[in-house]
Amino acid sequence: MIASACVAFLVAACTADSFSGADGATCPALAGKYDPSGSGAACPSGGGPAICITQTGCTITFGAGNISGNIAIGTDGSFTNQAVMEGSLSRSGCDGTWDQGSATLSITCGGATDSSQSCVETLTRKSTSCN
Repeated sequence: MIASACVAFLVAACTADSFSGADGATCPALAGKYDPSGSGAACPSGGGPAICITQTGCTITFGAGNISGNIAIGTDGSFTNQAVMEGSLSRSGCDGTWDQGSATLSITCGGATDSSQSCVETLTRKSTSCN
């Protein structure tokens, strides 16, 4: 009986649609494998390799790919004024928006889109697993 209860818990935890942060706020589940595309003068060239996002509570971690770092997300999956690495460039003041319908995370760093420092990375989730 205990074994089946544990299995049920693990299945529910691994397929969650949302997570809770340390403050009890609920945020969307963003974990998975993403295909990147970038636009702007300061973006790494091309889309690059797939990006893996893992999630613990309301903190996402960017793994393999052109983006790396840890980011605290809000109740709608967005974030503001966060720091990430884009390729070998350390970027700060980055904002992100999550679109649940299209499973797309857009990350904007560097200010106005016509700026030489601008980069908008659009990450489209292809699976909820990084495998």
